[in-house]
Amino acid sequence: MRCSTFIQQGLIDIYEYASLLNVNYAIISYVWNGLPPLPGAIPDTFEVLGVDNKPTGAQPISVELLRSACEAADRAGIDLLWLDQLCMKQSDSSDKAWQMEHMHEIYSNCRVCYVFPGGLARFTDLNEETDWINRGWTLQEAIAPSAVEVIFRWQNDSCQARPNGWPNYPLLPIDEVTANVCAKAPLSLLLDSTLNNGLSYWPMAPAAGPQHQEVNIFGRAQNTVPPGQAILILPNVATLAIIVGGHVERDSDPYFHSIWKSTFMRSTKYRSDIIFSVMGLFGVSLSPTSFMDESGRLDTNDCIRPAIALVQKILERGRRATWLGISPFSPPCPGLTTFPSFPRFSPRERTSVVDFPNNRWARASRLMLNEYVDPDVEYPFPQVESMNDQGYLKMYVKCMPVVMGGAVPAAGINVPWLEDTNGAIWTQPDPNDDIVAYAALLCAFRPYSPTNFQGLNFRRFRGFILVRNRPSSNSWYIKSYFRFDDGVWDWWLGRAGTRLLSVGGHDPDLELHNYVQNNLARIN
Repeated sequence: MRCSTFIQQGLIDIYEYASLLNVNYAIISYVWNGLPPLPGAIPDTFEVLGVDNKPTGAQPISVELLRSACEAADRAGIDLLWLDQLCMKQSDSSDKAWQMEHMHEIYSNCRVCYVFPGGLARFTDLNEETDWINRGWTLQEAIAPSAVEVIFRWQNDSCQARPNGWPNYPLLPIDEVTANVCAKAPLSLLLDSTLNNGLSYWPMAPAAGPQHQEVNIFGRAQNTVPPGQAILILPNVATLAIIVGGHVERDSDPYFHSIWKSTFMRSTKYRSDIIFSVMGLFGVSLSPTSFMDESGRLDTNDCIRPAIALVQKILERGRRATWLGISPFSPPCPGLTTFPSFPRFSPRERTSVVDFPNNRWARASRLMLNEYVDPDVEYPFPQVESMNDQGYLKMYVKCMPVVMGGAVPAAGINVPWLEDTNGAIWTQPDPNDDIVAYAALLCAFRPYSPTNFQGLNFRRFRGFILVRNRPSSNSWYIKSYFRFDDGVWDWWLGRAGTRLLSVGGHDPDLELHNYVQNNLARIN
């Protein structure tokens, strides 16, 4: 749509282009059903209709909000704006399918992406919580564009700001878009400010000192956190901050690991979209029509086959198994144990959750840590030969045989042992015993914080337990993960050997309770 026409005349003109490569346009990221209108407000809105002139299910769009997006683009020298409700034919399923397959291209070619975290019904205050960071499709929308800015309610002038308690953080602009109505700021600034209980800002006009603003727009951090719990602060916010803040090199293994990690803290309306929403970030395009059920319809609840297809394409590009270890406290996916269990959206909790046996669940972000792969430790992810259509991964792992023990060896007994995320104790087996399990090395991690968690006893090295599928079998599954500190690293490297193993099909111990599918069947 042309911004100048909407600003000057209030008209929506839609233009069609054969290619977006040479088109100068801005784009909008938002959630379809965001925050409701404020009590007593009667906003000027319009609604987009879909098939048979029926509502699409999205909230009505605020005219004031859309005009502000156009004004922000106009000031940046951009006269075109892409918004999915207006620029995808809502009554044409084939057009929607084509555009969804090319969504990464659409977002990566834009000049700037404007984020409206609370949806398009109204502007969001910085101290309001929204669901934007928990939605699957918004991850690509935050990473693919070259510039991403958040537009929010703001009744002050333009100013400079930084997160609270982060003195070395550069001052970044908060630019007024519409006077006394809204402003825009870099996504990275507001992510880091969410982690740090708000931001400090310095108005352009002389003032006595910095002003303070609470920021909860992507989540609500605790006011005080015990030192040992610091790595639990909003991992979903921290992981996206790591990516968009340039803390990991683009297209590197740490970068892709962070993308996988962020993916598994989000959810989508259709389970298969967990994979389709991020495939473009890995340079892969999959056609949803390749994943039909027995009746010939798209199997929207299947995330296993799309995940396998995506991994196969990634490995063809020479990449490594960067999804390993993204959620060390999550139960492995029963049908694909190199992955954690796939999350689902909980309407009651309004966030992504992971199902456990016996109808228990946990928020997906609470199964992860506020950390990222340490780029300064030169120990790569496992090298992979291939993944077959059943999800078995042939990969080289540096490992040593272990056996599950009963208890921690008594003090004074010099027996190597480790404790995994399930609380199980693993020790070295008798050399004459058959090998039933391996403890394998993964890589090193680094916490993310404005204070770098100074003084925190952070056990940064990770590994995982591989268990043989059945006696005499040549296949293995990931049982759990473990952590250890720097003092053990050299000992491991000196004793572990490299083996080519087939890893990651189904876990026979979990075969009777595929958490997600069983719970979906129960709900339906």
